[in-house]
Amino acid sequence: MLRAYLAAHGPATLADFGQWLFRGASTRLLKGWLAAVRDELTEVTVDGAPAYARTADLDQLRETRPSGAVRLLPAFDQYVLAANRSLIPAEHRGKVSRTAGWISPVVLLGGRVAGVWTVTGTGEISVDPFEPIPPRALAAEVARVQSGRTDHP
Repeated sequence: MLRAYLAAHGPATLADFGQWLFRGASTRLLKGWLAAVRDELTEVTVDGAPAYARTADLDQLRETRPSGAVRLLPAFDQYVLAANRSLIPAEHRGKVSRTAGWISPVVLLGGRVAGVWTVTGTGEISVDPFEPIPPRALAAEVARVQSGRTDHP
């Protein structure tokens, strides 16, 4: 399971994996799983912190360039559930992970959670940004979602 998680969401820490899988699992259990696949992983540094990546993914990760794309993700999206908590501003985590386990629809900006969104009673998308979001990029993404298109520019 750790292999599959890192393939989809790596690099990540063991704590990220535990939070995604169990919402905080036994460190002993996680360390055992890590030991079982350790020879397939490489420790990397992400924003100054150690994390793990599948060794097979390193070349692709090195070639990947940062994106400033704006995306609207639905409630309970796996990207948000598996996200390194540093991608969600601490002061806004309560707006993303709400009472009774509700995970809000979010606005991504360059892979970071930059706001939440809702659909109003009139069917319009309303955004509550946590930081400035480029208006043209946000408008284009809102139009894409409202049209039902699944393609990304």
